[in-house]
Amino acid sequence: DRPGNNRGIAEIWWQRWETRRKTEKTNPNL
Repeated sequence: DRPGNNRGIAEIWWQRWETRRKTEKTNPNL
């Protein structure tokens, strides 16, 4: 695999994790 591709996947994964963390922080009931 090309390093750029792996970096792109990591960025997507991080963005999803950040979104979930923010959602849980603003909506603890979820």
